[in-house]
Amino acid sequence: MAGSARARLIRAGVLALCVSLATACAQPRVAGEMATAAPALVGVTWRLVEFRSAVGTVRPERPDQYTLTLQEDGRATLRLDCNRGSGTWTATPEGPDRGSLGMGRIAMTRALCPPPSMDTQIARDPPASAAAEP
Repeated sequence: MAGSARARLIRAGVLALCVSLATACAQPRVAGEMATAAPALVGVTWRLVEFRSAVGTVRPERPDQYTLTLQEDGRATLRLDCNRGSGTWTATPEGPDRGSLGMGRIAMTRALCPPPSMDTQIARDPPASAAAEP
């Protein structure tokens, strides 16, 4: 696969992973409430426990290599195996105990991670859902 095509796939996969991790983990809040109303969401490093897509369910051998941290100021940092990234996030409530998470543009490294890495699968297969834990 050409380098730029692989990079686009990784970026798309990272965005999908971030959204899945964050929505699977905490109650949503709007951006103005992030610092005070979402302490369970911000400042915690979430580790990927499993990734479900149309292809099936995959569990990383090392969940600590697939992480997402949402900062109080609306920035997000992530690790996808040997790659690192950063971007922005917002949360929008859609009900008393649910909502949606929006991710801005993600800037990310494009290293080729050694096997067994999930970075290619995460980039290739949009997640149906993901489970994470702090």
